[in-house]
Amino acid sequence: MNSSATQSRSPIDFIAVGAQKAGTRALRNYLSCHPDIGLHEAQEAHYFDDERHFGAPAATHDAYEARFPTPRSDLVRGEVTPVYMYWRNAMQRIWTYNPHVRLIVLLRNPIERAFSHWNMERSWQNEPLAFYDALLAERARCRECLPVQNIHYSYVDRGFYSEQLRRIWSFFPEPQVHVMRSDHLRRDPQTTLMSMGRFLGIDTSLFAAVNPAVRHVGLYAEPMDSRALGFLRKMFEFEIRELERMLSWDLSEWLDEPTVSPTEQR
Repeated sequence: MNSSATQSRSPIDFIAVGAQKAGTRALRNYLSCHPDIGLHEAQEAHYFDDERHFGAPAATHDAYEARFPTPRSDLVRGEVTPVYMYWRNAMQRIWTYNPHVRLIVLLRNPIERAFSHWNMERSWQNEPLAFYDALLAERARCRECLPVQNIHYSYVDRGFYSEQLRRIWSFFPEPQVHVMRSDHLRRDPQTTLMSMGRFLGIDTSLFAAVNPAVRHVGLYAEPMDSRALGFLRKMFEFEIRELERMLSWDLSEWLDEPTVSPTEQR
C-alpha cells in the first residue's frame, strides 16, 4: 500500500456490537435518521468476524473504510454488526484497528433472545428441530463446529452476556462502552436514544420526538412451550443475577413470563 493511501485512512468512531436479536436493526434505523451519523452502507458489515480479513499479510482496512461516508468534522461514523459481541476474536481485532472506538451494546432477556433466534433460523429453513429439541442439541452442534463458533445454533450460548461483557471490558475501558436494554429501547426510545446520543457526542434533541420503530418484526407461529421455558429459566437464572450485579440493573422481570410478541424489535 502506498503512503498516500495510508494517510487517507480514517478510523470509524463507533460500533454497535450486539447482541443479536436484541433490537439492533431498530437501533440502526434510528441511527440512520440522524444527520450527524454516517453508517456503513451494509445493514451489517461483518468485517471483524470474517477470518478472511485477518490473515497474513496484515489487514489495511481500506476496503472496509471505503464503505462509509466520507469523513468530515461533524460526522460520527459507525456500523452495526451484532455478532461482534459474541465472536471471540472480534474485540481484539476492533481494539487493534482503533483502541479509541466507542462500543454500543444492546442486551435483551436471554430467554426471549434464544426463542427469537430459533424462530429466525426456522424462517430461513436452517433449523429442522423443535425449539426444546434444538436447546438439548445445542452443545453437540456447537462442538461439531470447533474451533469456529456456531452462529446458527447458539441459542443459549449467545445469551451468556456477562462473559461477553468481560471480554469487551478487557480491551476497552467501561466509559468507552455504552450498555443499553432492548426493552427500554422498545418502551421508551426517546430517553434511551438520547442517552446513547450523549455517549456518541451528537445532538440528542433530534431523538426527543422519535417515533418507535416497528419496521423490523418477528412473526411467531406458536408460543414458547413450557419445557423450553423451564429449561431456559434454570439455565439463565444465575447469569441474569450476575448481570444485575455487574450493571447495577434490576432484571427480575427477565425471569418472569417472557413477552415475545409478534411486533418485537429485532
